Amino acid sequence: MGRVVRRVPADWCHEKYSDQPLLDGFNKAVAYWDLGKENWERGYCRDWTGKFEQTPEEYKKYSYEEWTGKKPMQSDYTPDWDDDLRTCFQLYETTTEGTPLTPVFKSKEDLLAYLSTNKVSIFGLRSGTESEWRSLLFPEQIEAIA
Repeated sequence: MGRVVRRVPADWCHEKYSDQPLLDGFNKAVAYWDLGKENWERGYCRDWTGKFEQTPEEYKKYSYEEWTGKKPMQSDYTPDWDDDLRTCFQLYETTTEGTPLTPVFKSKEDLLAYLSTNKVSIFGLRSGTESEWRSLLFPEQIEAIA
């Protein structure tokens, strides 16, 4: 199971908002989709790296929606809060693209302590130490070993 830390407001409660998985980044997803459609109509599609290339002839019979899927819907996403409201941390799993694994925490340290103390799975049935969780979730904070 993949995991990602999301920045959320202190009063965020996923379960009160939705009983389904929620993605993060609605505005970015819509902009990405809109740009793809605009290019599709000009005869270009994204390659596997996300760069645009000439649409192969055999794919031109499809509409953009048939090719890539429907435009993102707000109901499938968490709200796009302003950065100044995203003051807390919550761990989400990414297998279903978004159900929370933890409550909301005011600091990274509180989140890490919860994960190790409550034996949250770091891989399969194995729980992780605070240090292991830190290296998985916040690798930018790990100092390089000389």
